[in-house]
Amino acid sequence: MEDNKFANGKENSYPPPARISKAMLFVYIASALMFVTMTVLTVWNAVAPFLGTNIAVIAVNIALWLVPFIFKPIFKDKISDSIYVFFVIYAFIASFLGSVLQFSAKITGYDKVLHFAFGYVGSVIGLFFVCKLSDAEKARPVYVVFVCVATSLALALLWEIFEFSGDMLFGNNAQGVPILGEDGNYYRPVTDTMYDVICNTGGAIVFLIHYVVHVCTKKSLLLGAMKKDFSKGKKTEKDAEPAPQKEE
Repeated sequence: MEDNKFANGKENSYPPPARISKAMLFVYIASALMFVTMTVLTVWNAVAPFLGTNIAVIAVNIALWLVPFIFKPIFKDKISDSIYVFFVIYAFIASFLGSVLQFSAKITGYDKVLHFAFGYVGSVIGLFFVCKLSDAEKARPVYVVFVCVATSLALALLWEIFEFSGDMLFGNNAQGVPILGEDGNYYRPVTDTMYDVICNTGGAIVFLIHYVVHVCTKKSLLLGAMKKDFSKGKKTEKDAEPAPQKEE
């Protein structure tokens, strides 16, 4: 029997299978393990409650680990592998350890450090949007910084809205334990929310300073590498120019 490779006298040209990078392999394995872990914890907690965590937080954490499996096929190479790696690491530290295992409640300052770090992380997400929507190298620094900081503060606002909604709908205490007022009614303090916002703003300011130093010194300082990585797969003005025709 003739080898399929040379069937019909021609070599079949099947496209080589797409290779999974080591970074994405780590992301897939870690996400799958965390998804299974969260599912097991959810079932266990339903039988014998032990986490003390509300169902909304658990549900979000289960869905969180499906993000790489959903986003990668949809966006393909538009989102770099490094973003997924960072997502998995931050989700594990902030969401799983912080919310599910309640490190934020058990370790003093854990929650505030996470909010401060997310202030910087949210700005990096803003930088990602800038790189995808425009040429970050040619964009005015004021524009880049404005978009990055605005994105960070917007994400912080959405998170506080999520916590407030959980407290109102499910009786959670994410924004503080209700305090009994003199009129006999319970009121939720805003101190925790404001500290979270302040910490997030502090992280965004650190990014602002980092970016200004990057622009003034004209050194990468990691931001240059980020912009290069975030701009992968995006055509530049030079790429868009038609190729010069050869004279006959």
